[in-house]
Amino acid sequence: MTGMKMLVRSASIVVILAGAVAAQTETFDIATFVAPRGWSRAESGGVLTLMDRRARLGRVEFCQIHLTPSRPSQASPMENFQIDWQNRIAAPFMITGRPAPKAETTPEGWTAVTGYTDVAGQGSPMRVILLTATGFGKAVSVIVMVSPNSFHEELQAFFQRLRFQTTGGGLGGPLSQSPPPGGFTQRESANAPAASGSLAAYDYAVPNGWARQQAADRIVLTSQPYPNGEQCQVTMLPLRPAGQQIADYAVGTFRQLFQADPLSTYPSPPPRLEHGIASGGWEYFRIRKLVGGQEGEARTRGAMVLVAKSGDQYATIVATSKDFLVSKCFGEMAYDTWPRIFYSLQFKNAQLQEQDEAAMRQHLAGTWMMATGSVGLHYTFLPNGRFDSTGATQYRTLLNNSEMLTTTTAYFGEGSYAIHGNQMALTRDSDHRQTTLYFRVQQESRDSGRTWYDELCTLDPSMTGEVCYRKQPN
Repeated sequence: MTGMKMLVRSASIVVILAGAVAAQTETFDIATFVAPRGWSRAESGGVLTLMDRRARLGRVEFCQIHLTPSRPSQASPMENFQIDWQNRIAAPFMITGRPAPKAETTPEGWTAVTGYTDVAGQGSPMRVILLTATGFGKAVSVIVMVSPNSFHEELQAFFQRLRFQTTGGGLGGPLSQSPPPGGFTQRESANAPAASGSLAAYDYAVPNGWARQQAADRIVLTSQPYPNGEQCQVTMLPLRPAGQQIADYAVGTFRQLFQADPLSTYPSPPPRLEHGIASGGWEYFRIRKLVGGQEGEARTRGAMVLVAKSGDQYATIVATSKDFLVSKCFGEMAYDTWPRIFYSLQFKNAQLQEQDEAAMRQHLAGTWMMATGSVGLHYTFLPNGRFDSTGATQYRTLLNNSEMLTTTTAYFGEGSYAIHGNQMALTRDSDHRQTTLYFRVQQESRDSGRTWYDELCTLDPSMTGEVCYRKQPN
């Protein structure tokens, strides 16, 4: 596609933002525009999409214009463009190259930055154009996806009439009326918060074999390429002032970045939502969801958004991979790197306080159970620092065509435990053997936030995966 001509000159997209608005003007968030005649539209996840498809000269032409909600921003125009490019273009399409963006300020005071790239979308070539406008404490983006050498007049007419208002807009989310249950104690930060928009607050470990790159507006961790063509990515974005509830912020961020409703149940399964307080004293909300297609399809991608409340700011971490069923980085069947990233994560403006160990023991108090078809594990923790455990593993051996031998191995144990940050040291009474586990206590939902249950997850550093237990009723 290197022979494709530039669809619309960047300067013409930018300058005409201040153009005259026709009588058929519509409004979406802070954008006013005139939709191309005869185009269909859809609104999903807070994003308005205008689209058309037609057959000309024996080939199918298509065009989509995505209008995204505005967001508060104190970053520079180029920083906002780079953030949107990374999260809306580079991560979804797994693009490593960078565009050559052009910027221009309109008479109304908006600074618009425009860039484009050519990709193969679902097997068909297309051009993806990103325009990010910054001004008046806000940033807003328009994304165009169009087949090669098509829809020139429609796009030029659309951008000639597009303009942005200086007031209005804002983000929201369906969880605002029904936030996830509490059950955790918010801890106060002992350090002064990092400056808004800063990356300096992040403290983390880079997974083995991953590469790290840092720019003014992001930190990017990239896995090594895998034989299945996968290359996972984790992007840490600058901290922003915390305003709305953390669940709303996470849902709105996911919608903006992936142009998909994270709470939907079709075409991909419901999301996995997690809400808790990390041992470092910071609240978090994580969304884990498939986007782009149905589970098992080649086009389907795994997407995660973690929002952490550090002091009075929100830190946002975005992760992308192949479908979780086949992913080598964040997989359900293979290896999952995410727990090790999470347990290494801290923030310099949130600090664990000594009295929090007693509070964490209260969260741990109770019986926790995990069971699969062949393995069952059980822990009971008491607030006084004692625990007991039970485990059972079932083995099946085929003796002949009509007989199978089933053998069950069980063990029991009790002892004491101590908490050190995000680690738990278990010491058994029988042999004084000590096992150290990373752990977190949280609430999880797998039905888009309608019901929640308490969950304890542990990671043995010597093992490959995390084990999660559900709390049992008293």
